[in-house]
Amino acid sequence: MLPAQFTKLIAELEHLTDSQTRYVEKLLKGTDSVSQLITELEERMVENPECPHCHSSLINRHGKVNKMQRYRCKNCGKTFVATTATPLARLRYKELWL
Repeated sequence: MLPAQFTKLIAELEHLTDSQTRYVEKLLKGTDSVSQLITELEERMVENPECPHCHSSLINRHGKVNKMQRYRCKNCGKTFVATTATPLARLRYKELWL
Protein backbone atom coordinates (compact mmCIF):
# COMPACT_ATOMS: atom_id res chain seq x y z
CA MET A 1 0.00 0.00 0.00
CA LEU A 2 1.30 3.43 -0.89
CA PRO A 3 1.85 5.92 1.95
CA ALA A 4 -0.79 8.28 0.52
CA GLN A 5 -3.33 5.44 0.41
CA PHE A 6 -2.47 4.46 3.98
CA THR A 7 -2.94 8.05 5.18
CA LYS A 8 -6.32 8.19 3.44
CA LEU A 9 -7.33 4.87 5.04
CA ILE A 10 -6.40 6.12 8.51
CA ALA A 11 -8.43 9.30 7.94
CA GLU A 12 -11.46 7.23 6.89
CA LEU A 13 -11.27 5.12 10.07
CA GLU A 14 -12.42 8.12 12.09
CA HIS A 15 -15.82 8.00 10.37
CA LEU A 16 -16.65 4.37 11.23
CA THR A 17 -19.59 3.47 13.43
CA ASP A 18 -18.98 1.71 16.75
CA SER A 19 -19.87 -1.70 15.33
CA GLN A 20 -17.61 -1.13 12.33
CA THR A 21 -14.78 -0.10 14.64
CA ARG A 22 -15.19 -3.28 16.72
CA TYR A 23 -15.20 -5.37 13.53
CA VAL A 24 -11.96 -3.75 12.31
CA GLU A 25 -10.38 -4.30 15.73
CA LYS A 26 -11.41 -7.96 15.66
CA LEU A 27 -9.87 -8.40 12.22
CA LEU A 28 -6.64 -6.69 13.22
CA LYS A 29 -6.31 -8.61 16.49
CA GLY A 30 -7.26 -11.94 14.96
CA THR A 31 -9.38 -12.71 18.01
CA ASP A 32 -10.99 -15.86 16.65
CA SER A 33 -9.33 -19.02 17.93
CA VAL A 34 -8.37 -20.34 14.48
CA SER A 35 -6.43 -17.29 13.35
CA GLN A 36 -4.80 -17.03 16.78
CA LEU A 37 -3.72 -20.66 16.66
CA ILE A 38 -2.42 -20.39 13.10
CA THR A 39 -0.54 -17.21 14.02
CA GLU A 40 1.12 -19.03 16.91
CA LEU A 41 2.07 -21.94 14.64
CA GLU A 42 3.55 -19.54 12.07
CA GLU A 43 5.49 -17.72 14.80
CA ARG A 44 6.87 -21.07 15.95
CA MET A 45 8.03 -21.72 12.38
CA VAL A 46 9.88 -18.38 12.32
CA GLU A 47 11.48 -18.87 15.74
CA ASN A 48 12.41 -22.51 15.27
CA PRO A 49 12.30 -23.43 11.55
CA GLU A 50 12.00 -27.17 11.01
CA CYS A 51 10.73 -29.33 8.18
CA PRO A 52 7.94 -31.59 9.49
CA HIS A 53 9.06 -34.33 7.07
CA CYS A 54 12.84 -34.62 7.58
CA HIS A 55 13.31 -32.24 10.57
CA SER A 56 15.91 -30.15 8.72
CA SER A 57 16.25 -26.51 9.71
CA LEU A 58 17.17 -25.50 6.15
CA ILE A 59 13.91 -24.12 4.80
CA ASN A 60 12.88 -21.29 2.46
CA ARG A 61 9.69 -19.32 2.17
CA HIS A 62 7.83 -20.60 -0.89
CA GLY A 63 4.79 -18.39 -1.57
CA LYS A 64 1.45 -18.38 0.19
CA VAL A 65 -1.62 -20.59 0.12
CA ASN A 66 -4.94 -19.64 1.76
CA LYS A 67 -3.26 -16.63 3.42
CA MET A 68 -0.71 -18.92 5.09
CA GLN A 69 3.03 -18.84 4.42
CA ARG A 70 4.24 -21.87 2.49
CA TYR A 71 7.75 -23.26 3.01
CA ARG A 72 10.06 -25.52 1.01
CA CYS A 73 12.73 -27.68 2.60
CA LYS A 74 16.21 -27.41 1.06
CA ASN A 75 17.06 -30.90 2.28
CA CYS A 76 14.13 -33.08 1.12
CA GLY A 77 12.48 -30.63 -1.31
CA LYS A 78 8.98 -31.04 0.15
CA THR A 79 6.67 -28.09 0.68
CA PHE A 80 4.60 -27.47 3.79
CA VAL A 81 2.74 -24.87 5.86
CA ALA A 82 2.81 -24.22 9.60
CA THR A 83 -0.17 -26.55 10.17
CA THR A 84 1.48 -29.55 8.47
CA ALA A 85 1.84 -32.46 10.91
CA THR A 86 -0.65 -30.89 13.33
CA PRO A 87 -4.30 -31.76 13.96
CA LEU A 88 -5.25 -28.82 11.69
CA ALA A 89 -3.45 -30.29 8.69
CA ARG A 90 -5.58 -30.80 5.57
CA LEU A 91 -8.72 -29.35 7.13
CA ARG A 92 -10.51 -27.12 4.63
CA TYR A 93 -12.77 -25.35 7.10
CA LYS A 94 -10.57 -25.08 10.18
CA GLU A 95 -12.95 -22.70 11.94
CA LEU A 96 -15.59 -25.43 12.18
CA TRP A 97 -13.30 -27.71 14.18
CA LEU A 98 -12.20 -25.40 16.94
